[in-house]
Amino acid sequence: MNMQEESIFDKEFERSLLVRRKKIMPFLLKVYIWMGIALGIVLGLILFPSIPDKEQPGIAFYLSALGFAIAMVGLYILKYVLLLLEVKSAIRWNWWVGGFWNLFLILVFVNAEPDYYIYIIVQLVVSVPYWVMLFKMQRKWEHEAVSRRRFKFNFNEQKN
Repeated sequence: MNMQEESIFDKEFERSLLVRRKKIMPFLLKVYIWMGIALGIVLGLILFPSIPDKEQPGIAFYLSALGFAIAMVGLYILKYVLLLLEVKSAIRWNWWVGGFWNLFLILVFVNAEPDYYIYIIVQLVVSVPYWVMLFKMQRKWEHEAVSRRRFKFNFNEQKN
């Protein structure tokens, strides 16, 4: 005796209702993601050599500066990688990292010389479309769309 309820819809219909998270990302957001990863790598390549030499006195400062630089670059790149991997909480993670990053930029702005203001302002202005796109798709991303792994799992489950 079959205890499972039968549906009037076949398995392919159920699968057609699933939407991958990558499909709801606008093309411009995908460009921002890849440019963000490239910028993070360039930032790391610029930042790491500028840390004082570890052979000089003050090795504790060197290690703390190196640790901060690795964390900063790592978090900057991670926020984009999580979106590429279609992690459900990626947008929320982006809000947290973006908030800390913008706070860091504001602190740099307050302490920087006027010559550097333009670089900070440009970075803030260029990132506005990225945040707007994330805000617009956050509800769909978290509640309607599924990751690649879940999409494949449902497809393989329906085959059996």
